[in-house]
Order: sequence, then C-alpha cells, then structure tokens
Amino acid sequence: MKPRVFVLGDSLAGLVTAWRLCTADFQVTVLKTHGHSDAATSAFSLPEQTQSLDSPQHESVEYFCAGPATPLVCYGAHKQTDALLQDLNISKHESSWRPVSLEFKTPSSPPVRFPNTPLPAPWHTVLGILNFSALPYSLRWHLLNFVEKVWEGVAILPNSLDLESAESWLTSIGQPLPVHKTVWNPLCRFLLRTDLAHTHAGSFVTMLTRVFFQSRQHRPQIAQIPNLPTRLEEALTEQLKKRGTTIVCRQFVEYLQVGPEHVTGVCLSNGSLHTADWYVSGLLPTTLSSLLPERLLARYSSFQQMSQTTFAPTITFHLELDLKIKKPRLLLLDAPFSWTLCRPTLLSKSLGSLLSCVSTNDATFLSLPDKEIKACAIETLQELFSDQTCLASERPFRYHIARQPFGFVPHPLGTKPYPLSNQTPLRNLLLAGSWTDTGAITEIESTIVSGELCAQAIINQNHERD
Repeated sequence: MKPRVFVLGDSLAGLVTAWRLCTADFQVTVLKTHGHSDAATSAFSLPEQTQSLDSPQHESVEYFCAGPATPLVCYGAHKQTDALLQDLNISKHESSWRPVSLEFKTPSSPPVRFPNTPLPAPWHTVLGILNFSALPYSLRWHLLNFVEKVWEGVAILPNSLDLESAESWLTSIGQPLPVHKTVWNPLCRFLLRTDLAHTHAGSFVTMLTRVFFQSRQHRPQIAQIPNLPTRLEEALTEQLKKRGTTIVCRQFVEYLQVGPEHVTGVCLSNGSLHTADWYVSGLLPTTLSSLLPERLLARYSSFQQMSQTTFAPTITFHLELDLKIKKPRLLLLDAPFSWTLCRPTLLSKSLGSLLSCVSTNDATFLSLPDKEIKACAIETLQELFSDQTCLASERPFRYHIARQPFGFVPHPLGTKPYPLSNQTPLRNLLLAGSWTDTGAITEIESTIVSGELCAQAIINQNHERD
C-alpha cells in the first residue's frame, strides 16, 4: 500500500510538496484553500484587491489585474525556481529572467544606477561602489576601506550586531544620516522590507554579504513570464490531477486530531475525517496554531513561536502609462512607496509602461481610501520622473491597487529572528512556506525550497521505516 500524505492548503509550497511526493509514488490528498493559506503565496496570487479605472478603456483589464500583487523580483541565485520551471516545461532556463539594475533617487539629481560589471564576486561590488555616484567620493573610499579591513581580518564585525539597529551600525562605520536617507534606508526596505531603525544590524549585514559579496548574480532579475507564480501553481495542479491526486475543495479545517507525538487525522468543516501517514501544512502559522490543542502550544516553544508569528502588510499600486522606456528599471526611494518597478508593456494602441509602486510594513496604508493611496503613489512617481508631463495630476490614469494584509513576516528589532523549521515537534507534521528556515534569499525561491525540503524529509522518513 502506498504511503499517504495529506497537504493542508494549495499554496505554491504545498503544491511543490505534493508534486514531488506524487513522483515518488506517494498517495497524496490536497485540501484546496484558494491560495489564501500562505503569506508568501498571497503576494503572488490574487488576494482581495481593489480595482480602480479612471479610463474608459477596458480591453486589457483582465491582463492588467492578472499579475502578482507585488512585482516578482529575484536577487541572488534561484536554482530551485529555475529547476521547477524546467521540470514543468514552462520556460527555458535562459529566457526566464531579465536583469535590472538598482537605481537610487538623490535630492539633487535624477536616479543614480549602481554600476554592474562582468567581474566575479566580490570584485564586481568593489568596482561598483567605487563608481557609485549616489555616495560622495570620500564616503565611497571610506566604505571600501572598511570592507577591505573586514576582508583581511584587520577589523572584525562585533558579536553585538543583533543587539543594535542597522542605522546605528552604519553610523558607527562612517556612513552619515544624509546617505541613510538616499541609499541605505531604501536598500534596506527593498531587501528586508523594514527601515534601518527597525532592522537588526546583523540581518542587514548578512543580507548585504549574500547579495553583493558572494555571487555575481547579485543583480535583481524580473520574471519574463507574466504572472509566473500563478503559472507555477496552475501547472502543478494540472500535473497532480494527471497523477490522480485527490483534491478536496470548498472545505476548511475544523481541527487537527492529535495523539501524544503525532497527528492522527484532520477534521474538515463537512464533518469528514481524513487520515494519513504524514501531514504537511501550507497554512499561515497562526492559522495552524489555532487548530492545535492548547497543551501543545504550552509544551513546545516552536508551537508558541508559530502562534506568535506576525505578518506585515504590503500595498502595491499598479499604473498603466504611455511612458516610453526601452528596458525595465528598478528605482529605490526613501518614501512611503519605497521601490518602483517600471516595465515596458503593450497598451491598447501603442507601447507604454507598467509602473508598480510598492509600500511595505506600513499598516496605516491598509485603511486608507484608494484616493489617498493613489495621490501618494503619483507623488512618488512625479519625484522619480520629474521630467514626464504624462504624470500630471489632472491626467486620467488607469490604475489598480492591491492590498496584502499578510505580505511577509518581519523580524522586529529586539527579537532575534529564528525561522521555523520544516519539521515540527509532531513527527508526522511538517510546515511548508516561505517563512520557514530555507536559507533562500527571495520569497519565491524560499517557497519552492520549503516545499522541496518537506517532500524530501517525508521520503527520508519513509525509507527509515522500510
């Protein structure tokens, strides 16, 4: 008899787990939860959104609103994402991504691009810093001198980095507050989605090292396949159906039936009880913890951590505009909308651009009306593209606002980030989601890696049983 696995949630991570197990000859059942079970997946699928059209043109509204709420930008290696694309025959490896440069808006000049060179790591970053005009020349040399000392072991990073903010650490190494506003805070909000003042210095240093000093693949890349995460979910669901996977729809979990050391069943809203050898949760950690008995939350620290996990919101403002650009641009700015991706696109009658302004970790935006969010986004775009008359406030715009209350898991200053392990204290219950401990840099890669890790853990445990 085939070993049985029950997957709670059809998030991307859950679907990856289910597919890998199906190919390994497991009997898999997936509980469909319409893409709302994983905070990371909600960033790539269609959460509750507000559509606003100031233009009478409605031809491409389906395409305009079909993309992910937050633009999909990857930085660093994303091998598992590429491997999954190849396995599902969605796209060739060479054509899946398009590189884009980081640009920083300074008060006295147009956006300044961080130079990219074909040199191997870390020389590409060293040369990039040397020619990065958003930092005054003296600060560039000061920063390179600090990097050199750390590299050669003359200077050692203190063990107290996790006890201070990234803002205070940058000041201590000679980066003054004015450049925090133009360079370091926008970069921190793009990479970690939190301000310097509320970010662990250790987390910031680790991210800078991984992105800029360990691989020449540090340049951000955008997916050339429209709505890639949803395409992956659809392709995985199709493959699962072809393999005879049971997919349970229009039900939700009432509670988990738990024994002393393992899960014994999942009770659904229609009263049915599903049993399996292993269970994989693609639900939000707080949702899963609400389904567990209180005795487990009191007994295990990992379950306590899961119940206390918080999510920060993301607001994305998409705008179709007849702004002519030849290639994508990624612009960073110290403003409520901290980064903007500008991509060429085909409008109804001519070439134009799709601009996506992203605001992260600002809960006040969730309650603002569309009119105020639009005004803030247009103000940001006018600062970035001050020479464009097409951004005049009286001009009718075609725009779309996406609100994501469960955008990502922040790590507030004062608490050391401990990502949850895929394996829970219950031996046959595993967690699948971008918020687990995967070691990946970007969310989509972390989501896919998490699913792969869950599947491999179950395969290994099954071999041990045999």
